[in-house]
Amino acid sequence: MAFPISPGVSIREIDLTTGTPAVATSIAAAVGQFVWGPSDEITLVTSEPNLKARFGKPNEDTYVHYFAAANFLSYSNNLRLVRVVADDALNATTDGAGRLIKNADAYISLDPDQGGNLDSTPNRFWAAKFPGSLGNSLGISLCPADTPAKDLTGTVEIISGTITGTGTLFDEELFVGSRVSVNGNVFHISSVTSNTVADCTYPLADQAAGSAGQRLVHSNFEDFNMIGTVGLTANSTTVNGTGTAFNADFGVGDLIVVGANTSEIVSIESATSMTIKRPISTVAIAGGTSYDKRWKFALNFDSAPGTSPFAETANAENDEIHAVVYDYAADWTEVEDDIIESYANMSVARDAKSPEGANIYYKNRMNNLSQYVVWMNHPNEAMVAATGDWGGYTKNARFTTVKQNYYHEMTGGSDGANVTVGDMQLGWDKFNDPNVIEISICMLGAPPEGDGATLANYITGIAGKRKDCVVCISPEFSDVVNRPNAELSNLKNFRTSLTSSTYSILDTGWGYQYDKYNDTYRWVPLNGDIAGILARTDSDADTWFSPAGFQRGTINSAIRLAYNPTQEERDELYRIGFNPVVSFPGQGTVLFGDKTLSPKPSAFDRVNVRRLFIYCEKVIGQAARDQLFQFNTAFTRSNFQSLVEGFLEGIKSGQGLTDFLVVCDETNNTPDIIDANKFAADIFIKPTKSINFIQLTFVAVRSGVEFSEAVGAV
Repeated sequence: MAFPISPGVSIREIDLTTGTPAVATSIAAAVGQFVWGPSDEITLVTSEPNLKARFGKPNEDTYVHYFAAANFLSYSNNLRLVRVVADDALNATTDGAGRLIKNADAYISLDPDQGGNLDSTPNRFWAAKFPGSLGNSLGISLCPADTPAKDLTGTVEIISGTITGTGTLFDEELFVGSRVSVNGNVFHISSVTSNTVADCTYPLADQAAGSAGQRLVHSNFEDFNMIGTVGLTANSTTVNGTGTAFNADFGVGDLIVVGANTSEIVSIESATSMTIKRPISTVAIAGGTSYDKRWKFALNFDSAPGTSPFAETANAENDEIHAVVYDYAADWTEVEDDIIESYANMSVARDAKSPEGANIYYKNRMNNLSQYVVWMNHPNEAMVAATGDWGGYTKNARFTTVKQNYYHEMTGGSDGANVTVGDMQLGWDKFNDPNVIEISICMLGAPPEGDGATLANYITGIAGKRKDCVVCISPEFSDVVNRPNAELSNLKNFRTSLTSSTYSILDTGWGYQYDKYNDTYRWVPLNGDIAGILARTDSDADTWFSPAGFQRGTINSAIRLAYNPTQEERDELYRIGFNPVVSFPGQGTVLFGDKTLSPKPSAFDRVNVRRLFIYCEKVIGQAARDQLFQFNTAFTRSNFQSLVEGFLEGIKSGQGLTDFLVVCDETNNTPDIIDANKFAADIFIKPTKSINFIQLTFVAVRSGVEFSEAVGAV
């Protein structure tokens, strides 16, 4: 240590209290096909409800993958899941064309604000967040800011639908879709050319020069009187108007209100005719009746959108917008048009912020929060006066409003073809690097029929390279389901196609279980349960305990087995590495073996020993990293040896091993090793062996004979 130049006392600290790091032993990994959720990325799933929320309910194409994952989650709460989709899968879009956006990273590559080249198709405003036909049930609706009534500046003259102003400010006070009252006549603005010139429609009545005008209230949120009158036939879904402008005032999805009666608009045929979802009255309503309109989802918000406080400070107007995502086809909630997300008081200005400082730009807010949709483009000019100001900045802005409420149902989503073994291999590649993602149990899941061995060997290769996880493997459906008297030979053939490895755990079958989502029973491979049993063993005992038997090896999910091997069959299967799953009358379904697919007889042909060594190697390996760039001295070696010995002593007291020896001194850290900047430690372990065979001998002893004599005779 360095000393001061002048007399004094220097103090230094040496920490000899460092312990071994804690490592997880129950993190499972799986890859499969699902109806929803991010694809080609690792997602943490913690429960079966969480699985359903993130990846959707199972259907005929996905149930095997779904229940394999769900079965694991009935034992543990730590699953890393990768959804894979075929290349022809599509996200639903508002233009119905669909496009593939696999996950958030894929979206960022498109987003121009992130340096991407987003498809600017005019009618593609939104896309389902993830690929799949389930996105075809999503709808989105926007309600823009109300435009308050305002007396127009100056005076006007209207000749043949053209408004000419004197001292007017048309380009500031009017926009496409505005309604203007002049001498009691109502006009709809169709274009604004300049401060003094605009065009209008519905109706076209000439007005003398020097007339005063007022912009009428334009509300999408509360009932307000529309121009013209309506007549209704009893029990009819047709609405006929006189002097009306249905095609300018309404959008499909809006509500038309006549008295106390309300109905949703299905289609608009013309300015004077439209169709509603259900009859608005059971009795005829005479022509000349006034009517209102309202945004379909208005009652779900406290107030109408208007101008945000942020915009007000920037001298801007009409930037606020409400939005809902709804289930128009009832595939999500089983309720038609049920709201599944709502967003109040967002802004069409990219710089707008809440009073708390959060960005409230509608694109950013919904992209960050929505579990269902992503932004693709601003509504086009058929729906907004001009798109240029949406996405602009607030300073001095007068944001254009939507001519009619915006409702759009998404279509074009597709699940694509069933995934191939190649697709699943690409999914498993996400787990290649132990420095990037930590896992300890891999579950085969449900590969395409005929490719089970191919995928099992691929995952086994990943585990063999990582050396920190085991792979749970089940045979194929066709090996054991409805194959009476052929199961044994099928399983033997399956075994010959598998790579031998101490990192593989092979079971014998498939289980029959109830699918509550589709009210039917399904065959599901047992590898999800076996992975769950390993995790449960870690929780209830320790990772070095055998997961098999009646204490720790009971199966949760299966009500019966496709194949329940006899003792003779179990003997034959166990010899070649299968761990039988057996149903015992009155005792349940149990994992009845703890072998690995070891290529030769050794301590590593047992699951508990393999997992003991994985655990020790992971913990001690991480502890060894702390020695990097330290000096290879007797002090460093002694400190490390004490650390490892303390760790192994704890495992010994927990019955994981019977004895151990740690050598880390000058005998293996020779001058040559030290000069090469290396550090050596040799760790010897005698693992505890699980009981696989029990022999009980019962001896009848004659009266008058001492037991000591009998023991010697046996």
